[in-house]
Amino acid sequence: MVTREDVKRLAALSMLDLTDEQLDRLTKDMQSIVRFADTINAAEAKDRDNTGINNIFNAYREDIVKPSFEQSEILSNVDGGDDGFFAVSSRKM
Repeated sequence: MVTREDVKRLAALSMLDLTDEQLDRLTKDMQSIVRFADTINAAEAKDRDNTGINNIFNAYREDIVKPSFEQSEILSNVDGGDDGFFAVSSRKM
């Protein structure tokens, strides 16, 4: 069960400043998500194989390095880049 204190702790770790109303709503939403996940976990699937929708089991592709954009080219499209990184302002929920 997700408690209001759990949500407060997660909000603090995420540096979110939430109102009491937002905390209550998020607590309710997270409880609903956990209940849904519990329902899925409780479903029996012993007669099913472990393949995906395409009936491919562990289909891996080769890890190939491909050319990419230069950092300077990407940052040329950004206002306020900071020491080679994107700089964004914080947003309160």
